[in-house]
Amino acid sequence: MALSKPARIKLALGACAPPAAAFALSQGARIEWAPTLLAGVIAALVLFHWRDAGRVAVAALSATLGIMLMEKLDPRYETFRSFFGVHRVEAARGGAFRTLAHGTTLHGAIRIRNPDGSVASGRPVPTTYYAMKGPLGEAVSAARAAHGSIGQAAFIGLGAGALACHMRAGEPVTFFEIDPLVIHLARDSGKFRFLSDCAPQARFVTGDARLTLARGPAANDIIVVDAFSSDAIPVHLLTREAFQLYLSKLAPEGLIALHISNNTMEFSGIVARIAADLGLAAYMRRDEAVAPDDADFRTPSLAAVIARDAKHLGALAAQGSGWTRLEANRANWPWTDDYSTILPALLAKHRR
Repeated sequence: MALSKPARIKLALGACAPPAAAFALSQGARIEWAPTLLAGVIAALVLFHWRDAGRVAVAALSATLGIMLMEKLDPRYETFRSFFGVHRVEAARGGAFRTLAHGTTLHGAIRIRNPDGSVASGRPVPTTYYAMKGPLGEAVSAARAAHGSIGQAAFIGLGAGALACHMRAGEPVTFFEIDPLVIHLARDSGKFRFLSDCAPQARFVTGDARLTLARGPAANDIIVVDAFSSDAIPVHLLTREAFQLYLSKLAPEGLIALHISNNTMEFSGIVARIAADLGLAAYMRRDEAVAPDDADFRTPSLAAVIARDAKHLGALAAQGSGWTRLEANRANWPWTDDYSTILPALLAKHRR
């Protein structure tokens, strides 16, 4: 009996799908488009069998298992799961760098091979948002210039540990990190050298920074709050009460630096409003003139700095420095532990 054209297409697809899927699974660790091939095969199966709930369910299960298997086979990256989500360590830029990501958010990268292909060695150079000439790098330099050297630093958020390489020998630093797995990846896994090569004596405090910083050392010359780049925003670290805590742990002429890069929200207005409410000087720098394929893996970033007086910011408050003073919109309420809304931050990002 002759088959209809739709039947012949389904038969051909059914015959081709298993070997195509097998090829995609076997090559997924070596060929970048293999996952796309697998996804195409699964999508075609769903398209031709969408009326059959059982077959659609099998196709969906196959897709899930296939992707999981590819991740296990792919030597370019590893995934690690903790209570706070999935962390991914991956080779990037043709194997020249190793990156750490949480979900879709990049949390640092280290060079592992030089442009000539040799293995990178020596003191690591901070990359991505943490480049020496980026906003955060300038904030650390300003704190050092104000005191000659940094007597004590507190960094909230660890990532791959790149900020450690902004510290000089003899400058103590304490990292406050909520996820023990991040500390393991940055310090103990051997995948990143920022901490071991730049700040081997750094202290680590695990837990929510609103609680642990309160018990931490006071008189910090600089406090860096680097916790706002993810999609899950720890609002309690960006409230008036949080800023009051930072001030209580800050040296009289110290500064607070906030890394507020975010794909969906603009936090500069939130920072400006709280700073105005507390009578503080606040400046920001938006570092966007960065090539997408920057050779040193520098990435665009946005940071704000706050001090009790603008003169404590030194060169950052000078005209032509690239930093601009943040002016508060008094019509907006400051975020507090009792009140916060992300709507202004979402709208501000949309208007840019």
